[in-house]
Amino acid sequence: MKHKRILLTGIGTDVGKTMVSEALCTAFGLSYWKPVQCGGLDNTDSDRLRKAGAHVFPERHVFEHPLSPHHAAKLDGKTIQSVDFELPQQDGILVEGAGGVMVPMNDDAYCFPDLAIDLELDVILVSRNYLGSINHTLLSLHHIWRSGLNLIGIVISGDRYPEGEQMYLQAGAKIIGHLPELKDNESAKEAFVWYGMD
Repeated sequence: MKHKRILLTGIGTDVGKTMVSEALCTAFGLSYWKPVQCGGLDNTDSDRLRKAGAHVFPERHVFEHPLSPHHAAKLDGKTIQSVDFELPQQDGILVEGAGGVMVPMNDDAYCFPDLAIDLELDVILVSRNYLGSINHTLLSLHHIWRSGLNLIGIVISGDRYPEGEQMYLQAGAKIIGHLPELKDNESAKEAFVWYGMD
């Protein structure tokens, strides 16, 4: 893992991407880059990773409103273009997306799988159990594969749900890790369970 270049994306918003990013970066010594930050500017995802001890590259775009990047950019009078993004020259880096797999960054529907293709990143998908999450996870998996990207595997955030996970395995994905709900003063690295990629 420590030499991988990874896009970490999720099946939606608030599924635990940043916590999983923290666990992976601190466990494997990966650097962290959040290309687009929308809202939460008093305590950004990059700030959290810095506090956890990860090496963090600055965001390319930072927007005030907690919205889809294409909308947040418009409200700030800006436009995101695919040419804006250049992967930091780092051996072992995790790039965290915003929202879910198909969140658009501009009016041309440039999404995070497109960024992964342009930057030649492998993909880790974060899934979390809630009503509808099987559908969201399978849709995300199929789009990642249809895009021709290499899926390293799925990390489960929160409670396990074997009935859902069996569907992901049958679809051809691997469950590579689990990050349960954190206890008081527990770090993501301490709580994280790594199952491996093979």
